[in-house]
Amino acid sequence: MARRRLIASVLLLIVLGTAGFAVGRLMLSGGGGTEAEQPKLLDVIEERQQTEQKEPRFTGELLGIFLAPSLDQMPPAVQEEHKRLTAGGCATIPLEQAQSLEFPRPLEMPPGYTLKEGMPQATACSGKPSGVRYEYDVLGANNIPAHLTVGRGVSKIATPQSPASRITTTVIGGRQAILVRPFTPDGLAQTSQVIFPEPFGTTDIYAFNLSEAALLEVAEAVAKASQ
Repeated sequence: MARRRLIASVLLLIVLGTAGFAVGRLMLSGGGGTEAEQPKLLDVIEERQQTEQKEPRFTGELLGIFLAPSLDQMPPAVQEEHKRLTAGGCATIPLEQAQSLEFPRPLEMPPGYTLKEGMPQATACSGKPSGVRYEYDVLGANNIPAHLTVGRGVSKIATPQSPASRITTTVIGGRQAILVRPFTPDGLAQTSQVIFPEPFGTTDIYAFNLSEAALLEVAEAVAKASQ
């Protein structure tokens, strides 16, 4: 019974870690510890998740980007702008049709990141290019697979799931940025994010199960490619 409860809590964390461009996946195999160690790891994850959920969330504007836990918690004007953007529907388009959103310089990721098959992908909403995203696999916290997405899009909203205490503005690679830090530095089973404001919208880095140090290393590379 206890084992079933622990597994259920991990599945809940995976659902809670779904936001922005990607879905984080936590897998307790292939480097995630022995069978005897896994219940202890699950207890740590569950305890952190319960503590984090007690903290208030951030709602407001930073560096021209509006942040809230969900779209329906944003001001009516922000919601209306989002509705206009998506009114005509969104669809995948050939990458060459979204050249205006691609990085001006090559994106050179740190070692260990594998670009997923079929990436990068571009999207158009209401017939206009609206986003380009790159999805990567990498080993993250506790040598458990992590997931990372780098995206550039025309929307100026974000829906971070972290407490308000973890959200701040900073400078990364010479660029102003919003940093959504993981609840603990190791990032185990947690989401984290870096958002760079752009004239057209944002360049966004979304991570699941990645340490804060690894996130910032990626952010430095993205800052360089986006200048």
